[in-house]
Amino acid sequence: MVVAQIIDSLDTGGAEVVAVNMANALSRIEGVTSHLVVTRHTGALEARVDPAVKLFVLQKKGAFDIKALFRLRSYFIRNAVDIVHAHSTSFLYPAILEPFSSFMLVWHDHYGLPIRADGKRHYPYKIFSSLFDHVFCVSQQLVENNRKHLRVPRHKIQLLYNFSVKLDVTATEKVSKPEGRKLIVMSANLRPQKDHLNLIGAIQQLSAEIPNLLVYCIGGTNDAQYQQQLQAAIDTAGLTETVLLMGSQPNPFAFYQIADVAVLSSASEGLPLTLIEYGLAGCAVVCTDVGQASAVVNQENGWLVPSSDSTALANAIGHVLMHPEAAAVKAKRLQQFVQQFFSEESAIYAVMNTYKHILKT
Repeated sequence: MVVAQIIDSLDTGGAEVVAVNMANALSRIEGVTSHLVVTRHTGALEARVDPAVKLFVLQKKGAFDIKALFRLRSYFIRNAVDIVHAHSTSFLYPAILEPFSSFMLVWHDHYGLPIRADGKRHYPYKIFSSLFDHVFCVSQQLVENNRKHLRVPRHKIQLLYNFSVKLDVTATEKVSKPEGRKLIVMSANLRPQKDHLNLIGAIQQLSAEIPNLLVYCIGGTNDAQYQQQLQAAIDTAGLTETVLLMGSQPNPFAFYQIADVAVLSSASEGLPLTLIEYGLAGCAVVCTDVGQASAVVNQENGWLVPSSDSTALANAIGHVLMHPEAAAVKAKRLQQFVQQFFSEESAIYAVMNTYKHILKT
């Protein structure tokens, strides 16, 4: 079986990490040849791609690049690809090629169908969905939405929880925790949906009560305006030396392992891969109760707070910092929970069963 994961870039993000992890995991299965096709450009995640994975960068220029489309077609034919597993917005080129090709097309929905300014769903998803042989969704909400809006039989739209793997931290990647500081880490690309302003508001409240706070915000961005907005909010709040925008990091586990608390302050989510990573790293976790976050974190293994409520977020973070023993107990529970229910083994087992089924039909 020849399988090609396809993703738009290798910048650090949830869909991108899943695509890389899936390609890596499949490369270790006997009888499977695993490819990873990147339509636009590589990024920090290229360092995580296993040598056994065949990496191809299409270098697409613009929304529609006819030469890139034919390069992709040639690549699929040359490598006799059986399954194309398209993540997020990368489905378009495979969908165009699918009627003239022998591969089966799987779409992996990480974020849901985009909604236009007029409130309607973007039509390309609905039109091209008739060419999808199967759809994976990272949350039950996305399953239900896609069953309403896509031209795909209901039984072919399946829940598949995200999974991650714990990365070893090498000597060169190791990060030292500044002495005497209480370290808060948030790993999320700089996008309005992640609501870093909520975290900034919480830290502004906390800094009056708990001295020596330090916040590392890990994540890249393609939105320079939003980054400037965040930096302005940090400076205005007098937190320039407290809240640091660290940019994209090749191995965030280097930061997780020294954190006193790991936070996700999002206004909206699917099933956040970041929470799974926090759990694997053994972090005490505070997150907003949005999307499928509660499928990972609950009040028994972490702290869930309402979204867009900086006071509630501040109170939860403060509780973790003031009660490290209780936080360690919950962190251990979360680690065990994630290892049991969000493992690579269970996800790849489900994916391989689906691949085999659609190749038989």
